[in-house]
Amino acid sequence: MGERTLWTFHPIFPQQYANANVADRVLLVAAEPNGDNDGPANDDMGEWFCLATDPPDGQRLFWNQHGKSFCQRSVQIAERARAAIHPGHQPLQVHQAFQALEPGPWPQNLEEQLHATRFVDWKAEAGGNGAVTARVLAWATEAAHAPLVQALFTPTPGIMVFLGDHAQKVAAAYRAPLLGSVPALAGTPCVGLPHPIQAVSMASLAGLDLSQQLRSYGDVDAPMRRWTPAKGWHDATW
Repeated sequence: MGERTLWTFHPIFPQQYANANVADRVLLVAAEPNGDNDGPANDDMGEWFCLATDPPDGQRLFWNQHGKSFCQRSVQIAERARAAIHPGHQPLQVHQAFQALEPGPWPQNLEEQLHATRFVDWKAEAGGNGAVTARVLAWATEAAHAPLVQALFTPTPGIMVFLGDHAQKVAAAYRAPLLGSVPALAGTPCVGLPHPIQAVSMASLAGLDLSQQLRSYGDVDAPMRRWTPAKGWHDATW
């Protein structure tokens, strides 16, 4: 396989994300982009989400059932994360909203959910259909890539959700250097959930209560809590 494209990870709605209160920002962190799928012309994940429902003429992007499911689970995860740090948050009925979703601009109720949401990957170089933890970690820890990785966490999020085993393992292994460069993350709550590519039911995701499962990213004595369909909530023991 030849060298893959380097993706960027701007927020879905950059101005709204920058202007949001720290406590409102939800950062979803996965492992690496899938370079085997169609993507936006400039390979940016923020644009992927922003244009997913309304691609330019001639660009399919991800508006198909597979991509729609990915978007839907990502929004549902962001909604549950936001509810965990805002007890008064009015839950969005994500499944129903997507059932009514038609190709075109994001409707207001879903767009507002995305204003303070950002989806990033530890490894900017696109991989294939399936990540390898060692490869993702090696890329993220290479000195030349440090500015790219640090930029994913600026501005500081209010909560970080690490998506899938690969991203969660890298989060644990990369904690010390990341906190050394972005010390504000030490007190940021975090949690581990399945990657949205996994066929986890929307009902399961919608029923998750993250509020009692959050751990500060900088607390090395308290393992990250993670949820999987098979084991429910448990400590990450990487």
